[in-house]
Parts: sequence; C-alpha cells; structure tokens
Amino acid sequence: MGPMPSRIPLLIAACCALWPAKAIDAAEQTAFDDPQQFVKRYCMTCHGQDKPKGDLSLHDLGAVSDKTADTWEDVLQQVATGEMPPKNKKPQPTGEDRHEVIRVLMRSLAAVGRNPHMPGGPLPGDGNLVDHEQLFSGRHQGPASSPPRFWRKSQPQYDALMERLWVIPKLRYEKTHRRNDPKWAAYSYSQPFTGLDPEHFTNYSGRVNADEATLRALMNAGAQIAERLTSDKTSYAKEHQPPHAVGIPSIRRNSPWEKFKVEPPKRPASFEPFITTSADDKATLSAEQRRAAVVDVFKVVLNRRPTDDEAKRYGGLLDRTIDKSGPLAALRGLITAVFVSPEFVFRMELGLGDNDEHGRRMLAPNELVYAIGYALSDNGPDEALRQAARDGKLKTRADVEREVRRILADRSIEKHRRLRFFQEFFGYPHAHDVFKDKGGWNLEVQYLVRDADMLVEHILDQDKDVFARLLTTDKYFVAFPFVEDPKLFEAIKAFTIEQTKSGIERTKQRGREITAPKKGQYSRAWALKQGYRLIPRTVHNDAGAKEMSYIRVYGIDGATFNWTDDQPIPVPGRRAGILTHPAWLVAHSTNFDNDVVGRGHWIRTRLLAGNIPDVPIDVEAQVPEEPDSTLRHRMRVTRVERCIRCHRRMDPLGFPFEIYDHYGHYREKEMVGARKNKAMDIDPSGAVLDSGDPSLDGPVDDAIDLVHKLARSPRVRQSIIRHAFRYWMGRNELLSDSPTLIAADKAYVNSGGSFNEVIVSLLTSDSFLYRK
Repeated sequence: MGPMPSRIPLLIAACCALWPAKAIDAAEQTAFDDPQQFVKRYCMTCHGQDKPKGDLSLHDLGAVSDKTADTWEDVLQQVATGEMPPKNKKPQPTGEDRHEVIRVLMRSLAAVGRNPHMPGGPLPGDGNLVDHEQLFSGRHQGPASSPPRFWRKSQPQYDALMERLWVIPKLRYEKTHRRNDPKWAAYSYSQPFTGLDPEHFTNYSGRVNADEATLRALMNAGAQIAERLTSDKTSYAKEHQPPHAVGIPSIRRNSPWEKFKVEPPKRPASFEPFITTSADDKATLSAEQRRAAVVDVFKVVLNRRPTDDEAKRYGGLLDRTIDKSGPLAALRGLITAVFVSPEFVFRMELGLGDNDEHGRRMLAPNELVYAIGYALSDNGPDEALRQAARDGKLKTRADVEREVRRILADRSIEKHRRLRFFQEFFGYPHAHDVFKDKGGWNLEVQYLVRDADMLVEHILDQDKDVFARLLTTDKYFVAFPFVEDPKLFEAIKAFTIEQTKSGIERTKQRGREITAPKKGQYSRAWALKQGYRLIPRTVHNDAGAKEMSYIRVYGIDGATFNWTDDQPIPVPGRRAGILTHPAWLVAHSTNFDNDVVGRGHWIRTRLLAGNIPDVPIDVEAQVPEEPDSTLRHRMRVTRVERCIRCHRRMDPLGFPFEIYDHYGHYREKEMVGARKNKAMDIDPSGAVLDSGDPSLDGPVDDAIDLVHKLARSPRVRQSIIRHAFRYWMGRNELLSDSPTLIAADKAYVNSGGSFNEVIVSLLTSDSFLYRK
C-alpha cells in the first residue's frame, strides 16, 4: 500500500454513525464483518507475500489487536480516503463494502484502546473524506441538523466594529488592503481574533477559542478603544480617518474633493459628563446619567440595549469604579468590561426551540437574528432583522427565507461574507504572502488581488451561471478603483486629468518634454498627450503612475493603454477565469517557480472533491535545481514508483498552467538558464484522471482547455457547493446533510446558476436551522 499517514479523522466515524439504520442492516448481511476478508479480496494482489508493494505485506495480518493495531490504522486510512485499492485495480469494493469495513475497524480499534481520529473533531481539510457519490445519491434522507455550538468572533467582524467606531480607517474603497501593515500601529490597532489554517476556511464553529493570549489582547484593545472614545485629544480626530481611506488622495481647499469629506460620528452625549466631571465632583453624576452611559456603551459595543439584569449589574460596576477611581476611569472600565464580555467574544447556537419528532430543536428567534445576520455580513444583524424577531416574525423557515432574501436584495447592506467565500475558496489573496523578486519592475500584487475581487463582485452582482463564469470568463477588471458613489467616481476622474495637466505644465516649465515611457511602464502624462483615458488617481495608485505599470502582467502595453470605465475588458494572451488570473497564479506559485503540484492539489481537492494523502515524513519533496531544464523536465522525480500514485492525480492538473510564468504572464516559451535568457518549448498538456466524473476524465491541451472542461462538470459544481456548505455551516458535511446539499445543488441549477439561491437554500436548510 505504500507510505501511509497514521491519523484517521473523526469524520469517518461520524459518517458511519449517520448511515440510515436500514442501510446498515443490509450492509451487515452482505458486506464484510471481518476486515481480514476485505483485505484478502481487495489488497492481496499488491500486498501479498511475494514482492509486496511498498514493502508492506498483509498476507499474515491477524485480527485487530494491540500487536496489529498500527497496521490496521494504516489500512483504515487508505480505505477511508479511497486511496486503496487503486482505481485501476479489479475488483473494486462497493460503497457499502467500504463503509462497512470502516465501521467495523473503527469499533475494533476502539476495543483495543485506540482512538483513530484527531482530537477535537474534523478540521476543514478533512471535509472530502465523506464519499461524494453517497452525498448526492439521494439515498440518505436525514433528518439533518447541526450540533449545539458556539462561534467565536472573527477578525473581520471585529474589524467591522472598529470601522464603525472610527477607531481605524474604513477600507470601503480598498478591499484588498491588509491591516498587518506597520502603518496600522498608528491606530493602536490589534488583531485579537486569529483564524484557522489560512489554506482552508478560517472560521469553523467550535474550532477557534479564546485562550489567555486572546483575552489579554482583547483587554488591551478594549482599554485602547475606551481611551479613544473618551479622550478629546484622540476621539474621532480627523487623523483617525485619513481622507485617502475613503478613496480621496488628498483634501485641498476649494477643490472638488472637499465636498466628499466623510464627517466622523459624534460620540454618545451620555459620555460627556464622565469626561468633564472631576473625581472631586463625582457625586454630581445622577442615576439617570449613569444608566444612560450603560445603555450607550452596550449600543456602541454590542449594538443593542442591555437587559434589565445587565443594566443593574454593569451599573453596579460603574458605581463602584466611580467611587474608587473617578468618573472617567469608571467609564473606560465599563467599556473595557463589555469588550471582554462573553457575548462580545462568543455567539451561542443551542437551539432553544421545542423538540421535534426527531429530537431536534430549531434555533429560537433571538438565535436566528445573529445566525442570519453574521452569515451574510460582518456587521451582524440590521435593525429590520431585530424588529422581525421582536414582532414574532422570525419563527418559521418561511420567515427565515423572507429575511435572507431581503438582506441579499438590499444593496445598502454590505454582504462581506459572500465575497469572502470566494476569496477563501480560490485563495487568491494569498498572493500577498508569496515573495517575488520583482526583477526591476513592480508586480504590485495588491492591485492584482483587487482586480480579482472586482471580477468576483461583478459576476456575483449579475448572479447568473456564477461558477462557470468564474472559471471561464475572458474579461478582467484592470486598474479599476472600487468606488460606489458615481459622483465621487466622476470627481476622481476629473481630478486625475487636472493633476496630470498640472504635472505636464511643470515639466514644460523645466524645459523638458513628455516622452514615451520605458517598455512595460505606464505614464499618465504620456497617455494624456496621446489622447488616451487615464487610470484614475485613487488610494490604489496614489504613489504615482509607476505602480500602475503592474498592468503589464496582463500583457498590456502601458504606452498604448487606453483605460476605460466600461469594464471588465478582454486582455491580451489566453485567459479563462480566476484560475488563469495573475492573482491566482501568483498565490499558487513558489518564490521563483510555478507550483505544479500545489495547483494540481488545489484542483483535485477544491473542484473534484478528491483526497490526497499527506507527504510521508521520510520523503524529501524537492525538485532538482537544473537551470537549463524546463520545470516539467525537472519534475521527473515525481514519476518514480513511490511518488507516482499520488502525483498522477495532481501533476497532470498542474502542468496545463505552464503557459504562464510564476508572475502570471502568459508565455509561449519558458526562459531557462542561469540568466533566464534561453527560450525552450513548453509542453502544457495534461489530463484529468480518476475524477469520479467519466465525462470529465481525459487529456487536456492546456489550462484553457482544462478550465472549460471543469466548468461543464456537475461534480465541480457540487464540489463548490460542498465548500459553500462548510463555509456557512462552519463544519464539514456528513451523510445526514445529503438532503441539504442536493437541495442547494438543485436551487443553483433551477435558477440558472444563481449563487444567491445557493445561499438561500443553505440558510433555510435543516442543517442550518436545527440543533441536536
């Protein structure tokens, strides 16, 4: 069987436990109660006594015991992931045979004191262990539900509050800017809520907690916020909302930009007596003033009024601290206390409704308010959703559907999580994390990621044939600023022309001429001289036209680029969708090369719902350094017997992307040699093998051919929906969730490819609404 990882996710046991009773009864009558018989029938061809593959012989493997448990755990891993027996070997076990032997082995290993799973349950990377065909077969009727669980506040939810309080600049015009930049230190900004492995979805329910370090960071952040909200010197000062953060390069007196200034919100009036009253005069603070301060702190931090009990408890804390430390310190202490309260950190979903005939409990209205609100927006529930719960109009599935559709249709509500699903699914924002030697030109990945965001948003707004268009569109956004206000957008374009003309005049006054930029560079002055429309000067490109030279990665000549606001636009070279977008290509590359294996692994696991075992610990996964060879030739090392079993499922999916270099340029030759000055032919051919969809399997010419084949596959569509389930449910799918997934798939198909309909289907499903 070759090298085998030893860990077995709890998900396998959960899947078996959720088989319908009738199906298990039938399996017990026809399948393998004795795992030894399973091994004898399906494994002995390769792992018999004579010349066993991987030096693993199973011919004398006895029953599960302390002595044989290690080997049986390895067998279980291979059977559970579908790695063994190989797809090209006959006979193949049926799904019932495979599930039955898994069930028996789990039970037998537990009997000898083994715990063949990861502590804490399945992680996001283990989601594909549930058999895809079983999930969409229609055999499993549920009823579906999720366990009672808690959600810890996510960093984006925390950021949304910080923006609302104007503690940090709003990023509404720069979606891809990341706040781990040193300049954010000026805002005393912290990130107390870290996520999961960024290679997967970062917010799984129950998989993130608030440890001591988190709470300490949160207490420090609370103290900083409290000082901001109560200090005349720093509270809501203009420098805490710099003009460039709202898409305006600078505010100049008598300029057309001035009218677009965003005025900061005023702090609650109830805070003022605590700020202006000295410790000696603390007795002058009335009971009404103190109650008002408690109410407003709750509104500011938790976006709701306190209950009577909370008003009494926190009011008592305020009174005691006033007596001890004075009014201002007391108000700051109150803000900090609410900041570290359980409600601020965690959101519970217990299912407080009545039990149904299946022992499930529906989420109560007050639970649904937050479940729906945070499913769609980092800002949480809006007032209309809260009012629906107060009016008794958030009790049924129809009520939930009404509210979900209302929020999705309301363009004034920022639905951050819809875009973030595709950011985390495709992983293109990780382009920020890949170091590249710029080679004398500016790659500027932040603009590439922004362009990809714009494309995803555009396709989501149109909401038709979303998955196929994301995978195959040949039109991209290029140097397009994210500005929602049409009047502001027109002002930005006019300002750009005005400033460029001024720069040209200054150049002429120095006795210099406007000349064509160097190859690959962009110049607004030259573009204006040629009569071209200019790339707007917004926060994205304030550093000057040099940064805008990043457009060369699309194959665009900066000297002849005539920018347009009628985007997306076709770009030179051969492109098709997100998988050939420079942002995705950079994100799935190494520092100096394409990542053939990584790209193939991504397609196998994200689009084909497949599994790839971990690299064995004793394998040195290195491609030889041969400057005069193509990457494809250097990767011959993956075709040795020990590696090929896994690599044949990844490499043929990654090689088609060799028509692009690791910066994301389209190319027809690969430059090799120590100085990268020798051109060699590229072989971008590949194949889809053992995908689970016979119509999809077969050779492909290059990346364009591959992504078009993928876009037509039902398995790819269903795999994306499986990932959407994990993202919105915060857990991996089980066989009992089969009705939920089938319904979401039908909703997508019947609506002509609407992703909003997938969201509606998921958020009105039993998996979302019920707890057990």
